[in-house]
Amino acid sequence: MEFSMDARVTRLETQMEYVRTDLSDIKHTLASLAAMTERLAAKTENLETRLAAQTDNLEIRLTAQIKELPSKADLRSWNLQLLVAGLTILLLIVGGIIGGLDWIKGH
Repeated sequence: MEFSMDARVTRLETQMEYVRTDLSDIKHTLASLAAMTERLAAKTENLETRLAAQTDNLEIRLTAQIKELPSKADLRSWNLQLLVAGLTILLLIVGGIIGGLDWIKGH
């Protein structure tokens, strides 16, 4: 079964039309992917910039808060002050009781 030259040329022309359509679809898809890639890159850069700014802001805030925390020396000093105040109150109470009892005994 032999095809004539015209039939073969017509068949090749039809197949080339399909190839052109497919290539057009591929070009459109690639253009869409390129546009999406550019938008994604811009959004990624924007996110990276915002994240860096937020990280810097957080670091500044944490540093400021850490500076406001008491040091070990402060805590030791406060403990010593509380101990001295407690002992003073205890001595005043004991002295008051002893003085009161002595006063009662004297009368």
